[in-house]
Amino acid sequence: MKKKVLAMFLAAAMVVSMAACGSDDSGANQGSDTQQGDDAQEPAGDDAQEPAGDDAQEPAGDDAQEPAENGGAANVTLDGSWPEETVKIGFVGYDQASEQQQAITNYFDYLCENFNMEIMYSEDLTDAQSELDFIGSCAAAGCKAVIGYYNEAKEQSAITCADYEMYYWGGFGGDEDSVAAAVEGAGEYYLGGYTLGEAEYEAGRSMAKALAEQGCEKVVLCSGGAAMGVPMFISRKQGFEDGVKEAVEGGATMEIVYEVEGWPGTDAFTAAQTSVMDMEIDAIASTFDVAMWFQLVMESGKADTLKLACIGEVSDTYHDFFNSGLVSVIVYDNEETCFGNAIPLILNAVSGTKLVDENGNGFLFPVERWTITTPEQYNAVYDLHDAGNWVVTAEDIANLIVAFNPDATTDTFKEFYGAFTIDSVR
Repeated sequence: MKKKVLAMFLAAAMVVSMAACGSDDSGANQGSDTQQGDDAQEPAGDDAQEPAGDDAQEPAGDDAQEPAENGGAANVTLDGSWPEETVKIGFVGYDQASEQQQAITNYFDYLCENFNMEIMYSEDLTDAQSELDFIGSCAAAGCKAVIGYYNEAKEQSAITCADYEMYYWGGFGGDEDSVAAAVEGAGEYYLGGYTLGEAEYEAGRSMAKALAEQGCEKVVLCSGGAAMGVPMFISRKQGFEDGVKEAVEGGATMEIVYEVEGWPGTDAFTAAQTSVMDMEIDAIASTFDVAMWFQLVMESGKADTLKLACIGEVSDTYHDFFNSGLVSVIVYDNEETCFGNAIPLILNAVSGTKLVDENGNGFLFPVERWTITTPEQYNAVYDLHDAGNWVVTAEDIANLIVAFNPDATTDTFKEFYGAFTIDSVR
């Protein structure tokens, strides 16, 4: 990433990005991998490896690569030669311009240098049918698995992958009914995915509590699609309101003085922004992006007194604004812990050692959403990524793959990804 000056951000201030499907954002264009030429591989047939059942912690059989002797993954040289056959993986995305999706792509590029795999990226998808069509293209191109970063077709995506004998990763935003339907309909080909628990509610709640701790008293809330009945935004709004209530009960002086509904680019939102800039307030909290406020706040002369909070990411867009103090809270889904966990699940499955729950099925597992409140926390993540380094390394992932580490289990996988917080980044 390259640090940019404030003026460069303002031109894009009206662009809104929202996390996708439980969260929600790959700057890679769909390339030659998506073409169905003469050399396109057929979906796995009778020779496809069966996922391991209750004995998933055992390494694959005679044809599996031997784990490193006396030390597991710690002694493995990751040079991109394992597995022996390239594992092609489809990635269902929705916004290649999104900085989170670009960060995921960068991370996967790094992992592709260490493991013998290729990622086939979708174009920007907008509905369930285009998602299912892309899954069909993945099968025709020889993909062994699909990562459902974007998901409108819910469990039907997993079931369609199973029809093509491809694995599917995705937690459906923690929707347990969809997970159960995927387990039932896709069977061994459903891997599971992460859940943030009551993530949307907690995102709003943690924003409110952080602003209260920063001394904000009069707050404007941008509630996105809450008034339109969108469940994610209803939960975020309720969490924020409850967070304010908790703060007041704890002795803080805090209130929501105005609510801005809907989305930037509409007449109603623009009119509301004008009204807000005339108010005496301490903070604007947004249940989605907050970049649409940057230019107005800078022009108003309130940049030194007003704080902005949002659900966003650690990226160039926020770098200077967070370090200046204008943005003081970001609720962040770390790319490596939230989305990168798909890779060890896929590589285990295609090598014959699928990680499963006690019933032999794919499973949901918890990861933490990080609430960033200080420049030191923000810069710890930003600088790590800026230097081409990652919270979860290729060596970490190898240690979660049974072919490298016979001690890798479903439990060690869950414990590993569930342990990361913003304080893990130094």
